[in-house]
Amino acid sequence: MGRAFDVYMRIASQLIEDSPPPIIDMATALIFHDVSSESLIDLLNRHFRLTDDEKRVMRGELTGPTPEGAPFWAMLRLRKEGAVRQKFNLTLGSAELWAFSTTAEDVALRELCGTLGPRLAWKILARRFPDGTAKPETESRTARIEETHCGGRPWRRDVLGEIVEELTSAAYLLDDRE
Repeated sequence: MGRAFDVYMRIASQLIEDSPPPIIDMATALIFHDVSSESLIDLLNRHFRLTDDEKRVMRGELTGPTPEGAPFWAMLRLRKEGAVRQKFNLTLGSAELWAFSTTAEDVALRELCGTLGPRLAWKILARRFPDGTAKPETESRTARIEETHCGGRPWRRDVLGEIVEELTSAAYLLDDRE
């Protein structure tokens, strides 16, 4: 009846166990980003009769987002084709990776570059760090400083400030026509 009135429901949960079986049975699309336990795989197997390949994918290939993309497994119930069950990989460009990164270093760089405006900041960050994170660079620079200096001073803040200065300089060198 919902489709007749153009009404659709979207339900999202981190745990499929939160959804009653009738809701799962009526779902036209189920998407799993992380199947981290055997008990969850067993539950999905009981409900959907997973193939051995699907279980293997769930055990070892749904690793969470990386610079290569975010793998997920989906089951789509299509009118004509029936059920389609497949592993997919959602890929994002460097700027999008920067927009969604949650490491402490990346969040700090985004905030410090906020003076440039989000669009320009993401563009600069994406050019300098195309993998969507500055964490390896900040860790490397911090380690080099700690090797040459004694003491427990928190060098990370200095490193982040240095990177922000470099990025800000790069922003002013950008051609506006790009």
